[in-house]
Amino acid sequence: NNIKDNLIDFNLLNISIKVSRKQDLKKKEKFWFINKIRNAISHQNIEAISENKLWIGVRLWNVNTKKFKDFEIVFTINQLKLFAKFIAREYLDNNMKIIN
Repeated sequence: NNIKDNLIDFNLLNISIKVSRKQDLKKKEKFWFINKIRNAISHQNIEAISENKLWIGVRLWNVNTKKFKDFEIVFTINQLKLFAKFIAREYLDNNMKIIN
């Protein structure tokens, strides 16, 4: 599956994604997408988004080895919850296949 199919699957098609070249996103697999998010978290490239002193979302980005920001995504709180549940469901589904 490509990224767009997976975003549709978990109702996140309206999230804001920035990549170095938009046409590259169409060719990427979901593991590329997950890896960029993992990198953003592991390198602490996370910024809370607040409005009127309330947390409304989060911005994550990846910086490549040439110090160029090659990926950025913005989640609302609800989108982040949906995304986290999707990841958990995929993880459990795939690991149950391995166990069985």
